[in-house]
Amino acid sequence: MRRDYHWRRLPMALFAVFALRAADVRAEPSTRLGPDASASSSLMCEYGITMAQIGRVASAESVFVSMLSQGSQDPRAIANLGNLCVLRGQTDVALAFYEWALLRDSTDAGVALNCATTLMMMGRRAEALRAARDAERQAGGRTAADALLGLGAIRRNAPAAWLSRAEVAALLEEADRGTSSRGTIPSRPVPVPQEGLRGAAAAEAASVLYWKH
Repeated sequence: MRRDYHWRRLPMALFAVFALRAADVRAEPSTRLGPDASASSSLMCEYGITMAQIGRVASAESVFVSMLSQGSQDPRAIANLGNLCVLRGQTDVALAFYEWALLRDSTDAGVALNCATTLMMMGRRAEALRAARDAERQAGGRTAADALLGLGAIRRNAPAAWLSRAEVAALLEEADRGTSSRGTIPSRPVPVPQEGLRGAAAAEAASVLYWKH
């Protein structure tokens, strides 16, 4: 994906929160990086993902911010905070988090696929297709990319959703084969409710994103 350095748009207040919370644990780095801390972070990550996938976005955010407050730039927390920004319609900030996560772990094709999905939702079609092609190659092909995004069981008669599996599948189809999606890929930004997605709507959109475990 072409780097536009969306990370520059991250609110400075966000960095301040992370810095202040991290300061509480910097005095004991051996404890923070030990096996117990690592296991705890993994459990926290799984819990945060679960909260997001059932539509409890605020609870999930608290978990991922707490992971970063432990003093490490955990790419799982960073990437998953990007997903929460997508659910809130904060797509520029979501891209910033994804780019930050890829700086920490450049091998994760799932995060690159999330970048493509976000660009699609922003109406940046050409960039989305380029990002999707690159991410597919990184994943090892279309089948692997579908698996990362859980696209194996698309509900053909599913009710309309803000972000649907069919739309993401259409993006990958066009990126993979160069065929026309016949308008299934949004050509303009898709509006999000001012308060963001909540409950069932958030859970539906969350099921289309890749969550970093």
